[in-house]
Amino acid sequence: MADPQAFVRLFSQHGRAIHTYVLSLVPQMSDAEDVFQEASLVMWTKFDSYQPGTNFTAWACTIAKYCALNHYRKHKKFARLFSESFLAAIDAQMAELNADESERELRQRLLQRCLDTLPNHHRHVVDQRYVNRQTTKQIGNAVGKSPNAIRKLLVRVRAALADCIQSHLKKEQSA
Repeated sequence: MADPQAFVRLFSQHGRAIHTYVLSLVPQMSDAEDVFQEASLVMWTKFDSYQPGTNFTAWACTIAKYCALNHYRKHKKFARLFSESFLAAIDAQMAELNADESERELRQRLLQRCLDTLPNHHRHVVDQRYVNRQTTKQIGNAVGKSPNAIRKLLVRVRAALADCIQSHLKKEQSA
């Protein structure tokens, strides 16, 4: 298998979306759980075929869709519940959601890249505020500045990060 830790990380991040997708395809909760478990096992065994850096949710939902269709074939009483056009509409909706997720993932990667370019003292203030959830007063006391000065610094840093992300997005879109 490729990298078991990578699978666990991706599955932990995207499992809820995959489960929701399965629930949209399979009406009975117990059947949906069975399909989700089967799909999860298939994902685990076929993880070598996943291309790192691509949309994991889209890849996993494709597997889940085939597991759901297989479930319908095995249980013919469900075969007429959903038409092909309905399943196609669900796929189209999932593609749209996956595109939104891909955009968020791209923005998160770009944010990380832009954060890495900040001067150390700016990065420290950002980490204290957003990672450690300290107030501007607490940060100010720790670095010897007023809370107002910290607020102004954070406004400037957020603007710089937004500009950096936009710049990278433009480069990504033109490439």
